Amino acid sequence: LEKFRPGRILLTAYAVDLFRVDYDWTLEHLLPPFDWRNSLIEARLAWEGFLRSPRLYWPLLSAIKGPFLETVKHYEELGDHAKQYSNVLTFVALDHGDYFTIKELGDATRQLPPKGLASAAQALTRMLESAGDQRGDYWNNRVSPYLRKIWPKSRDLITPEISKNLAHLCVTAGEMFPDAWKELQHWIEPVECTDYAVHSMNKTKICEQYPKESLAFLNAVVGEKGTW
Repeated sequence: LEKFRPGRILLTAYAVDLFRVDYDWTLEHLLPPFDWRNSLIEARLAWEGFLRSPRLYWPLLSAIKGPFLETVKHYEELGDHAKQYSNVLTFVALDHGDYFTIKELGDATRQLPPKGLASAAQALTRMLESAGDQRGDYWNNRVSPYLRKIWPKSRDLITPEISKNLAHLCVTAGEMFPDAWKELQHWIEPVECTDYAVHSMNKTKICEQYPKESLAFLNAVVGEKGTW
């Protein structure tokens, strides 16, 4: 019933906990609304509830894998929670294990609208930052394979926001900056505000370590109409 929808939204926010406590009940009563084929309205509300504070619990994601991948086609319908979806999709793609295939994740990622791809690029940077001293290993084992196998290949998708976020990703790569620049150079175009990238390069001494790549990078991001 429509009057119980707020309650169902609240329940989907705790889907992981309920799934772990009572698998059978959750499978029968809580997961069907996530399926867009059952009801567009109920599915939108279910995903909005889940995406308020999403947690990666692989058994649950495996149980709703089809609806999860289908959600990319309803990206705009998620409203304020759309960015959360692109973030979760990116996190899943970085460490999918045996639950998702490269093709499934690649197909879904390529269907993200430009602002969804910009959010995905931002999520990559955050995950790389969180790797700390293991940043090099994380780049080699997670981010680089993602960019090669899952990230779209068409440059027609480039927007200023995507380019800016990928430039930040390059700088965040630290010791892997040359590899990051080689991988992403065709996606990076002049951006209006370059202070973050330039400041980060100066702080981490990237220019001193990799002068050739740094000059090429700066030549790409600093345009004729820069703010500063």
